[in-house]
Amino acid sequence: MNAKKLDDLMELAGADVNDSDARWRLETALKATTSDYDPETVHRPLPSDWNAPLDELKKRADALLGQLEKLQYHHHANSAFWRSPSFVDNKDDHEPDDQVDEPARDVVIRTVEMISSAAAQARFEQQGRPTEHRKQHAVDRATEFWVRHSPYEISGTSTGKFADFARAFYLAARGNGGDTPDLDRQIKRAAARVVSERKPPVLS
Repeated sequence: MNAKKLDDLMELAGADVNDSDARWRLETALKATTSDYDPETVHRPLPSDWNAPLDELKKRADALLGQLEKLQYHHHANSAFWRSPSFVDNKDDHEPDDQVDEPARDVVIRTVEMISSAAAQARFEQQGRPTEHRKQHAVDRATEFWVRHSPYEISGTSTGKFADFARAFYLAARGNGGDTPDLDRQIKRAAARVVSERKPPVLS
């Protein structure tokens, strides 16, 4: 990847152009996106084979969330579970033994929710056009870089900073010129997903 193009993309994202980790992640994301458009490297399995392990993963993640929710109704077991050494490095002896470690619980619940969400998002939906899938994958990769390395908040507006970055990322990955692609739908969807995933977990 041309160093100047990387610099331009880094600047669009507001990232430090001298950050070697950020540059590596950006270049890796661009290469992965480029391969989506190379017919010689695209060997997709049948949708049923593609989705089967993802569906199983989502099923197990959802089941685990259900079990963690049920655990709340067993007071002593619930307290012992969340205050186990696996979650609490330095237990405060002055804290009551039945006190649940809230930060640990929030992290675990949020992680399992993200696994369930990612499994659903990664499914191959036959009704969509291949071009639309590739666009969304490109914007999703741009989103991952933005969330990790940009100091700016993500926005789904078509005239925002993220939209400019996503379009430039897409064009750089395609490796050719031409008109700026219509990515408004993909940008809005990606930004909405990030905002949704940042909401604090809620246990009923």
